[in-house]
Amino acid sequence: MGELTGAVRRLRLGMVGGGRPSGIGEIHRLAARLDGRYELVAGCFSRDPVRGREAARRLMVSPERCYPDWRAMAEGEAVRADRVDVVAVVSGNDTHVPATVEFLARSCDVMCEKPLAVDHAAALSVRAAARRAGRIVALGHYFAGFAMLRQARAMIAEGALGEVRMVQAEHASEGLALGTPDGRAPVGVIADLGVHAAFLVRFVAGASIDRVAVDAARFTPGRPAEDDARVLLRLGGGARGAIWVSHAAGGHRRWIRLRVAGSRGALEWSVGEPDLLRHTPLGEPTRLLQRGGRGLIADAGIVSRLPSGHVEGTIEALATVYGDLADAVATRARVARPLYPDVEDGVAGAAFIESSMRSIERDGAWVDLPRA
Repeated sequence: MGELTGAVRRLRLGMVGGGRPSGIGEIHRLAARLDGRYELVAGCFSRDPVRGREAARRLMVSPERCYPDWRAMAEGEAVRADRVDVVAVVSGNDTHVPATVEFLARSCDVMCEKPLAVDHAAALSVRAAARRAGRIVALGHYFAGFAMLRQARAMIAEGALGEVRMVQAEHASEGLALGTPDGRAPVGVIADLGVHAAFLVRFVAGASIDRVAVDAARFTPGRPAEDDARVLLRLGGGARGAIWVSHAAGGHRRWIRLRVAGSRGALEWSVGEPDLLRHTPLGEPTRLLQRGGRGLIADAGIVSRLPSGHVEGTIEALATVYGDLADAVATRARVARPLYPDVEDGVAGAAFIESSMRSIERDGAWVDLPRA
């Protein structure tokens, strides 16, 4: 494929998974479409071929580019002059590694839903494949696209909080408490929500997670995997942290919050008010920063589509990540710490999951995260 610029054409997007009843697939499609940078042209939308064809018809994807599985899609697209530029892998966790590696080998850039992998070695194999192919792997950690989380990240990097001492993240829902069926094999809350919360900590605080100690529970009757967990963190640079994640928190529809405290003040953000960031300098009144308002850092990478006061949410945040990826695909530019979540975040996420599960097996003992 030749070099692309946003002025030439839309990026051709393929999708693995995302047919009904998948909710995450629709979120990715809406996000990719929001700024007009992508066009969905191919996919294998379901392991059930009937559902896959139904999804292709609904999404107006040509029948000849609706594939029975991702292997057939990789082979079929590779020989086309108009083959896909980017593939979104939004299927089950068991497909993330093999599908991503296959499309990388076919010279496609990949947007993979989290987690990239649930063990560190598998994530390292994806990183090695991306390096061999010279391609990009982005992750579906939509938190990276929220304007005020980018503001918080930039403020911390500039020293607004002084020395970061404490970080606390929460990501809780009542889904299993309501008995919500998802039709998939059970996924533990660490791999499902914990990896999101861990990314949020790393992205905003700018520190690695070095050690974890996990207290997990299974509150849902018959649930074979943990549905609630509290994770103690030791971060690079000496900071301490804590994560609470739950699928069994009655009364919590979707509660996500981040608090960071340092030697010179604190920041607080929640998904209920995503356009607001509370900054409390040490010994001073709390200041409210708002997307589109005054006092924001110009080079924080903040993207605003709506006027201030009109709240932007999950789809807009993921659209920002897709936009960052489109820029990277178009220019082939590489930066040390891209704002979009990349393969290094996938490796870090897999290390977090693997070490957290080991801590659970050891009844909450401290476990060091692997480094590579």
